[in-house]
Amino acid sequence: MKFDIIVRKQKLYRPDEDQVIEELAGIMSDEAIGKRLGRSEQGIKRRRERLHITIGASLGYLSAHQLANYLHVDENVVLRWIKGHDLPCQKQKYGKKHYTRYLISPEKFWEWANNNQSRIRFARIEQGTILPEPEWFKEMQSKEPLSKRAGFPWNDEEDAVLIKHFKRKTYKEIGAMLDRPESGVEKRVAVLRGLGKLKTHRAKKPNGKSEMEQYASNQPKKEEEMLLLYFEQGLTNKEIGQKLYLTESGVEKRIAKLRKLAILPLTRGKQ
Repeated sequence: MKFDIIVRKQKLYRPDEDQVIEELAGIMSDEAIGKRLGRSEQGIKRRRERLHITIGASLGYLSAHQLANYLHVDENVVLRWIKGHDLPCQKQKYGKKHYTRYLISPEKFWEWANNNQSRIRFARIEQGTILPEPEWFKEMQSKEPLSKRAGFPWNDEEDAVLIKHFKRKTYKEIGAMLDRPESGVEKRVAVLRGLGKLKTHRAKKPNGKSEMEQYASNQPKKEEEMLLLYFEQGLTNKEIGQKLYLTESGVEKRIAKLRKLAILPLTRGKQ
């Protein structure tokens, strides 16, 4: 009698799955991690043991990756704090190649954060994520208002809004529409230009001023000289206004003022 031997191939773990196990071990149960990855509880347990990740060592701690997600910063920022700015942590070796895993106590993090407030954007941290929270945390958040979308990746819809209103609105106005800071909009414009998605240019408008406001505030003498030149050339008030970024009534008022000062004649050849 012949027996067919059925060999079931075991689905190999991908590097990204190992990272999930590393990050969630001790925070979620093996069963919960298994459901997230589509694996069995026993499979997760065996894989965790092969990676030399022990639950007891990480229970109640945050990995550098998790802390970075809660703070809305890159993981390398947290690693720089650990290596260069004395952020307290515990080191854990795992895997055949003995990778280093950094575990941070929430209590120790808040103590460090209180002494390094200039390094952290407290307004980005959602309440109830890094527990237990100290009393001074809410006070720091209220002192540091920040656009809700600051620090978040841009999506296609936001890019479309920026491109649509780029010519007619200031960075500050676009930022208000998207709930992003003005500086963030300016940086995104540079990125879109680099990608070739934004090829149009507009005159610079520092401090949100229009071209007409800049002209009137920064170049009053030049404006008067140009008005006199256009007046002598016989241009109409409307044509002068278009060249000087003024309304027709604004040109009329300036001409009337110059006539009172006897700088302009009472009449001109072409009107």
